Amino acid sequence: MSDIFTEVDEDLRRERAKALWKRYGRYVVAVAVIAILAVGAHTWWRSYEQSQQLEMADRYTAALAGGGESAPAETAARLEEFAGTAGEGYRLIALLRAAGFYGEAGEHRAAADIYGAIAADQSVETLYRDLATILGAGQAAQTEGADAAALLEEVAPHTVEGTPWRFIALEVAAGLALQAGKPDRAREFLGTIADNQEASQQSRSRAGEILRAVGE
Repeated sequence: MSDIFTEVDEDLRRERAKALWKRYGRYVVAVAVIAILAVGAHTWWRSYEQSQQLEMADRYTAALAGGGESAPAETAARLEEFAGTAGEGYRLIALLRAAGFYGEAGEHRAAADIYGAIAADQSVETLYRDLATILGAGQAAQTEGADAAALLEEVAPHTVEGTPWRFIALEVAAGLALQAGKPDRAREFLGTIADNQEASQQSRSRAGEILRAVGE
């Protein structure tokens, strides 16, 4: 009888951990977009100075206005439309943000499709294609019939030391491992974040909370 109670307790903890990951997943995407802005800002600004693309800057701002978190799907659609005629730098950030807004709206298939298109685009720098692969897996996992185990294997190579998006990948991988019924692997990913001072305080806090939920 005690084995049954132990099994039920473990299942409850895993479900709570999955719920925590779903709650925190949006923050992982937000951190990634901020990182993109930081990495690409100088290049895009230089391009802006050279071409004086004031109209494009205004159009990008307009696409973001009047919606955001209150109407994420509509904002995503405007950004996607803008990306169709934007220059390279603006196009990439617009698509990344559109995918993020689709995810916020619960339109995970649309978000995953955008990330997938970025990841497959050979004209995009590998740095950003890798990020799209990671975030796309996180969104695809939330679609009907998703194979979390297969998605985990797509993300796993980006969790090793020295990869540029390691801590974002570790968080996504932990969520995928939980969904795939691999709590031990999830603990491994989360423990790597929680014990590493190179990870942000926010990432370490999230990892610690989910670790406690799943059972250290």
